Amino acid sequence: MTRPAPKPRSLFKILWGFIIGGLILSLFLFVSGRKPENRGSIPETGAPEQEGSARIENMEYTEVDGGKVKWTLRAQVATYFKTRDLTELEKVQLLFYLDDGSVLEMRGNRGLIYAGVKDIEINGNVNFLLPNGYKVHTERIYYSHSRRRIFSETPAELSGPGFLGKVSEWEYDLKTGKAFGRNGVVVKWQP
Repeated sequence: MTRPAPKPRSLFKILWGFIIGGLILSLFLFVSGRKPENRGSIPETGAPEQEGSARIENMEYTEVDGGKVKWTLRAQVATYFKTRDLTELEKVQLLFYLDDGSVLEMRGNRGLIYAGVKDIEINGNVNFLLPNGYKVHTERIYYSHSRRRIFSETPAELSGPGFLGKVSEWEYDLKTGKAFGRNGVVVKWQP
C-alpha cells in the first residue's frame, strides 16, 4: 500500500512552520546574547577586572547539614571565579564543630574552595589546632567534604602536651576523630 503524495498546501505549511520557528529561534538567540543597558556607574570596589568574578571582604560561610553546624569558613578576602567554579581566599580560618562539642581550627595565609563539591585547600603557614592543646603545622592542608577528612601531603610538625613529632603525610577523619601518619613518622615523647 502506498501513501498518497502530500498536498502542495501541506508542504507549504510545513515549510512556513520551519521559517517561523527559525525566526523565533534567531530572535531569542539575539536577545539573550545582548548585554543589559548601562544604568549608571557602579561604585569602585577594588573588585578584580576579570569577567565572571566577584570579590568579598570579611567573608563568612557556615555549612549546615541536618540542622547541625558542621563547619564555618572565614576569609579576609574571597574572590569567586565563575568560569572555574572556585573561590580564592586570603587570611583563612576554618572551624569544624564536632559532635562532642569540641572545635577544630585551621588557619593559613591562602586557600581555595571548590564551590561545586565544597572541598577546601588551605596553604601557606598552616596551623591546625586540635582539642587538648595538640597542633599540626604544615604548608598545605586539604579538606574533603564528601569524605569528611582533613589531610596533608606535605611534611608536618605535630606537637602537644609532652609530644613532638614529624610526619611526611597525615590524615584526620572527622567522623571517627582518628589521625593517621604515613611515610617518615618520627615521634618524641617529652615527660
